[in-house]
Amino acid sequence: MLTLLGGISLAAHLIPGFTPWQLWPPRLISSDAAPYGLRLSWDKLLLGTTLLAWWLGQARRSVNSPKRAWLTCIATLLLVRLLVMALGLLAWQPKWPQGLLLWLAINLGVAVLAEELLFRGLLQPALIRYLGTWPGLLLTAGLFGAAHLPFSPLFAVVTACAGLGYGLAFHYSGRLSLAIVLHGAVNLLHFLLLSYPLRLT
Repeated sequence: MLTLLGGISLAAHLIPGFTPWQLWPPRLISSDAAPYGLRLSWDKLLLGTTLLAWWLGQARRSVNSPKRAWLTCIATLLLVRLLVMALGLLAWQPKWPQGLLLWLAINLGVAVLAEELLFRGLLQPALIRYLGTWPGLLLTAGLFGAAHLPFSPLFAVVTACAGLGYGLAFHYSGRLSLAIVLHGAVNLLHFLLLSYPLRLT
């Protein structure tokens, strides 16, 4: 419980003493969104590297259904995109922004890695063990969505749906790496094809 609370505090930037490193100043990525500045959050990097060291020492998990895992990945990639556009959160904005590789390294290697290790690696198995499979999956996804409430309530709902996809991919495959890749792919498609970070209303 202390590890979980500490992890959430680091991920939410609630612990003082960490100053993010501005990698590029705020700039317009999409014409219908606010300027976006890329930052390296040292607290989230610390969380990710610490949990990664812990995870590498864990026993490999059993595979439930590889076919369901891949179907979950495909469905998540398609349905999340359709949902955000149907809700008006994002619009079709294909682009190839400058600094893509740096953004991808920070997003995948810091944000996605830390979030998946915390929510799917640490939290989801514990909740499934205590509550059962579906209650554990749904509660993990709900908490993952709640962590994104500062962006907007609707975005938190979409994030919870995406989190359920990540959780199912992990549950069916037994591989956290698949959930990390899926999460990274969802974020990359958002960055390349849709309003980024969020459409102005």
